[in-house]
Order: sequence, then structure tokens, then C-alpha cells
Amino acid sequence: MLYTFMNGFSKAGNTITNLKFKIMKKFLTIFLLVITAQIFAQNNQPQTIVSKPCACGRWNPLVLRQATGSMKYECGSRIEWSCNRPFQFTSSYQCSPSDASCQAKTTWDVRNGNVIIKSGTGTNNISDGFNLPANGAYTLTLNATCNGIKCPPCTFTIIIKDCLTCDCGKWTPLIINRKSYDCGSKIPWIINQPVYFATSYLCSPENESCQAKTSWELKKDGVIIKTVNAANSINDSFTPTASGTYTLTLNASCNGKVCPPCIFTVEIAKVTASCDCGSWSGKPIKYQSTATPTSPAKQGTINCNDSFTLPMGAYTFTAPVYNCSSGDCITYDWTFRAPNNFQATQRGTNILPLDFTNGYYGGYGTYTIYIYAKCGGKNCGTCEFKVVVVNKTTTTKSMSIPNANTGNPAGKTITRNWIADDTTSTKVKPRNTVTSSPALSGPGNSIPVANH
Repeated sequence: MLYTFMNGFSKAGNTITNLKFKIMKKFLTIFLLVITAQIFAQNNQPQTIVSKPCACGRWNPLVLRQATGSMKYECGSRIEWSCNRPFQFTSSYQCSPSDASCQAKTTWDVRNGNVIIKSGTGTNNISDGFNLPANGAYTLTLNATCNGIKCPPCTFTIIIKDCLTCDCGKWTPLIINRKSYDCGSKIPWIINQPVYFATSYLCSPENESCQAKTSWELKKDGVIIKTVNAANSINDSFTPTASGTYTLTLNASCNGKVCPPCIFTVEIAKVTASCDCGSWSGKPIKYQSTATPTSPAKQGTINCNDSFTLPMGAYTFTAPVYNCSSGDCITYDWTFRAPNNFQATQRGTNILPLDFTNGYYGGYGTYTIYIYAKCGGKNCGTCEFKVVVVNKTTTTKSMSIPNANTGNPAGKTITRNWIADDTTSTKVKPRNTVTSSPALSGPGNSIPVANH
């Protein structure tokens, strides 16, 4: 009976246990379904994706490359450098984070004050170079952006102190037909008469390493007629073909620096009277030598178509007067031909300087000189003459002069000077001569009394 009771009680317990298990199983199933449903719902909601940030980072040191090795400089450094020495540099910018998705964009420039000398662009790396040709303090600036954000720049100060200074200087006077004009001058001229002019610009300091580049332009009524580029010297011409005012502007630069221009006004008067050919006045050609400490100036005259002898030296010849129909329209051109067949022309002036000691065209021999008279630019008359240049020196001798020749007592010693021709070893005899006694030594033995 007890067994039956216990057996029944055991079955009843098993029934209760199974019931609890089923309840818990259902509860667990419902719980799992709810969780699954929530997860399913969350997985089907719109998702917001957060990207990694790309922010400003920092500049790496500036590296200067040179034959002896590399030098590194941090932002804000002062760098002393040599004139015209290549400034080859590299640097890089690291955005944050430093990975392939966050790369910088860079630019750079070097300035002298507010003037940009050179600039460039790059990625996160910069590698470039430049030269600095003048003394001064320059600023090298490196710029970077990360994801469009402008980051703080990196600047360096570059000091150049060893350049040879080449600065603006001055214009020499403008020379037109041996007459000089300063900047700003007004120059009266004649229509259709060529204007031959010369000048030069002197940079500072005036040496071979500091030479100017020049140009000039001619305008009439604001219209450019002619422009020419030149070196530091200008030697050119133009011909005004109409009356009015012309503006001649000379420009120069020294080591790339633009210097103040020099401006002239050329005024061409209206021709109110005819300027026709006339005739020579009959007056002679004049000449005068250049005085020296040991030789005073000599002067004289010669006519057209004549030939005369001059001792070696420098001379200035003046043209004879030619009368045009209108006196204010006469000009003269000159041409001379040297014994070595060198030939040159000078225009628009009534004087011609010739230095027969000049090694380029000078020397002993016969020079043929032509003077062309022009009326209003027209050739109207030609005057030709020849100059024979000889090497003459003055020699002093003491001699005894007979009483019959000089009026002095016989045997009296006096001093006479005469001109001897050293090129032919014969004495140039004037119209009156006397003979020395005893005979004189040296080239020749006659005394040009007429010269004393």
C-alpha cells in the first residue's frame, strides 16, 4: 500500500515537473521571439555612417639640398643665403590622420616685400627651387589645406647680403650733331632732316657686371612711330617727315629694375618759305688745331679744291658758308677718306673734328674731305679738299750767322727754331732761307727764316 502511495506521489510530482518545464519552454520561446523581432526591426532601420575626420596636422622641417649635404629648418627660421645660389628645397605636410584618405594640398611662394618672385603648387609634398639675385630680406611661405580646411602657414625669412649692388644710375646727355641736350630738353629741328643722336645709360656702380638694357621710342601725337631695343648705349637716328611735335623717350633697366625714363621734345616748324639751292659764299674752310701744354693752337684757312700740308695732331674744320634761298634751312654733311681707305660720314653739322693720331683711321698720308651743303635736306653743293699729314717736329740749333745775311756781326751765335720733316729726312723749305756756317747737323741744312 505504501508502495502504491509512493508510486502515485511520484507520478504526481513528475506531472507537476513536466508542467513547469512546458511553461518555461513557452516563456523562453516567447522571449526569443520578442528579441528576434526587435533585432529584425533594428536591422531594418536607416543607418547613419560616421566618417573618419581629416583635420589640420603639421609641417615637416624644410630641407635644403646642397653638394655638401642637407640642412633642416623649422617653421619661423631665419636662413642666410648667398646671392644667386640655387635655393633647392623640399618639405611635406601631414594632415590628421596621416593616411591615404587624408592628404594635404599645398602651395608656396617667395616674396620681396609684396612682390612675388616665384610660386608653385604641390600635394602633401613640395619640392622646388629658385634664385635670389639681389640683396634683401625675402619671405618663403608654405600653405596647406586638409579636406578643404585652410591650415596655418609655415614661413621662413631668407637674408641675402653678398650681391654686388646694381641699381639705377643716370642718362648721359643726348648728343645731336655735337650738341648736347639734358633730359626734358626741347629740340628745334627741320622737316625731312635726319636726326642722328647718341647717348648711354650708366647703372650704379658703373662696371661690367652692372650694365643697362635700354630702348627708345618715338611718338607723334600719341602714335608710336618707331621703337628700338639696345644695350647700355644708343646710337641711332630718325627722320621727321611732317611738322609738329615729336616725343623721344629713352628707357633703361638695371639688373631687371626699371629706371626713370628720359624724355625729349623735338619740335618741327612748319615750312612757310621755300628752301631751294643757292651758292657758296666764297669764304674759305677754316681749321684749328687742338692746343696742348707744349704746343699752342694753330689755325688757318683753305679753299675748296685745294690741297695743303698739316703736321700730325688733332684738328677741327669749319665748313664755308653756303647760302640757301632761305637762310635757316642750311645743313652740312661731311665725308672723309683716310689713307688706309677708311671712310666715315658725319651729318647735320658745320664742323668736323679729326684726330690724325687716332689709331683706327689716323696716320700719315693724304686725307680727302668732302663737304655737302643741303637746303631743306636736298644736296645742293659739294666742296672737296685734301689734307696731307706729315710728322713734323720743332728742333732748336745754335749757329753762326754771317753779317751779310742777318745784319748781325759775323760770327755772332744766335738761336733759331725750324720745322724738320722726319718722315723724309729732308727739310721743308719756305720761300726765304739762309745757310748755316758751319753746316748744321741733323736732317737738312736750311733755315726757314719766314717762320721766325
